[in-house]
Amino acid sequence: MKKLLATLSLICLFTVSSSAQTEFHWGFKGGINFTTYDSDADDVQARMGQWGVLARWNFNEHVALQTELFYARMGVRSLRKAIKWFPEDAYYTGEDNLNQKFRLQLLTDNVQLPILVKWYLPVNLFGGHGLNVHAGPLFSQRFDYKISTSSPQGFLLDPMLGGDGSVPKKGNTLRSFARAQNQFTVHALFGVGYDSPSGIGVDFRCQMGITPVWDDSKSGCYNSHSHDRVWALCFNYTF
Repeated sequence: MKKLLATLSLICLFTVSSSAQTEFHWGFKGGINFTTYDSDADDVQARMGQWGVLARWNFNEHVALQTELFYARMGVRSLRKAIKWFPEDAYYTGEDNLNQKFRLQLLTDNVQLPILVKWYLPVNLFGGHGLNVHAGPLFSQRFDYKISTSSPQGFLLDPMLGGDGSVPKKGNTLRSFARAQNQFTVHALFGVGYDSPSGIGVDFRCQMGITPVWDDSKSGCYNSHSHDRVWALCFNYTF
């Protein structure tokens, strides 16, 4: 992957140096994102935030290359039901507890690097041709996570998180649920936006996971074919 990033960087530098009319802009961005997983878990979604910096090379009034580097918090919040199988040392007070709902939450901290090509539409809006569509790959590296649950200490997760109805393994706990995620993932990003002549910009994006959420070698009974989707609304200011 390092070789791929180095190759993309060289292509960007060559493209920039080969265009005498290139305009360079840099700035800051921030916004909110909404994460979903295409798994069998119930109500898996979370609204989080992202912020960072961007650099944009406008080759002409129609095409630009934009790279960004930002922090993004993503995650899942879900309402689950406790299951019957539990460790021998788990605190258990009766059959009724098996029907109680509990909440689980997994929040991940990520550094993300999108490399985007922007096409500006021939539409004069607010005094400029800033209306654009953009697309490109996004590389995400997880560096930390936080987990919490309202379930009794030691209870395991619902086996339906695996999507196959199998009997849960002893390691199918909330912490193993977090550790089973792939730390490095690749996404395809698509979006629409507007860059005003004053430097203020806004965009709405869909980020679709190419790399599965779960590491197949660690997935246990989680759905190893699950992918995440991120919808983001961001604002930026460029100089």
